[in-house]
Amino acid sequence: MSTDTTIDEQSRTCDLIEVDDHETLWTEWAKFAPWRSQGRLGRLVEELEFTSDAEAVIAELEHAIGDAQRAVAEMRSRGRGMQHYGG
Repeated sequence: MSTDTTIDEQSRTCDLIEVDDHETLWTEWAKFAPWRSQGRLGRLVEELEFTSDAEAVIAELEHAIGDAQRAVAEMRSRGRGMQHYGG
């Protein structure tokens, strides 16, 4: 997993619902998703340029919080739609 929060996430954490120990999965996932969002939000605070283009700003903000929102939705689904890799 990259520590650079500006690149897209490379894992499918939702697939781990069926295989990882739930004792750690939920908490680790709940830490990972906001960590990525925090990095992206920090970039917005530091680098977002002033513009009258509200849609562009909205898109940047949605992108920044997307990992956290996706984690909540995937946790609620409990792995439905899981992709299987191999055998």
